[in-house]
Amino acid sequence: MSAYIVKRILISIFVVFAVSIFSFMILQIMPGDPARLALGYEASEEDVQTLREKMNLDKPVVTQYILWVKGVARGDFGQSVIYKQPIDKMMAERVPRTLTLGIPALFIAAPLGIVVGVISAVRRGKPLDQILTFLTTVSMGMPVFWTGILSVFIFSVELKILPLQGYVSPSQDFGQYVYKAILPVFCMALPMIAGIARQTRTNMLDSINQDHIRTARANGLPERSIIFRHALKNAMIPIITVIGMQVRVVIGGSLLVEKVFNVAGLGTILTSSINTRDYIVVMVGVLIISLITVAVNLVVDILYGVIDPRIRLSRR
Repeated sequence: MSAYIVKRILISIFVVFAVSIFSFMILQIMPGDPARLALGYEASEEDVQTLREKMNLDKPVVTQYILWVKGVARGDFGQSVIYKQPIDKMMAERVPRTLTLGIPALFIAAPLGIVVGVISAVRRGKPLDQILTFLTTVSMGMPVFWTGILSVFIFSVELKILPLQGYVSPSQDFGQYVYKAILPVFCMALPMIAGIARQTRTNMLDSINQDHIRTARANGLPERSIIFRHALKNAMIPIITVIGMQVRVVIGGSLLVEKVFNVAGLGTILTSSINTRDYIVVMVGVLIISLITVAVNLVVDILYGVIDPRIRLSRR
């Protein structure tokens, strides 16, 4: 098992480096001069050139990347040329806001999605299955921003039972954090619940029709034991894959949710930095996103090996 984990970690490190190189090259070919955008078009050419040298933009692309990697290795993420703040301080303020909305959404969506999918599969073809299938289909088709606007209109404007916008850190006031996080977490969790439920239903239908499940029923095992101890266990690997893939929903949906609910998180700062060509901030943001994604995929790979040792042995 240890050799399997070490191999997955090494692959994950390679992926992070590959993503950083790719994103760095994309930023290099984007139109516009970051130094000129930072100082404005009325700035003198001399001032712009001085800032270019300060940002290492006068050096070859490979040298720029190497200098950036060396800085990150030392814990020096640089300073935003637009916000005039250290990037590590900016990220320390904004990343927790995104995570404290996205992680609860994922932890709520995973068990609920599995339960809904199992119920739908067990009740296949019955009214409850049809209702759940309809609801999950609608939930997957609704854009996150539309869900956010609709929920704000219903619960904040009409019913006036939940706040319109804003964010409070859980360390500052946990009660207010929960109160203000209900709607954004709900908006992020809804499409994840639907996606996990659909995948669970599909895999459960395949699992409960296998021969060993029929044998278990013929031997008189309780139906609950058959469903949860045998059928669901066999269906878990594709379900875990889908749960791991929901990280992209958390990251992608965070931008729209942050816009609707006025939360200054990672998605907001990334969008602003891309528009202003504050490429150092963009690089650090992409690095953080890739680290989170790779870490989740690493956990998923390890869970594969725990659930089915054959996968662990085949990937050595």
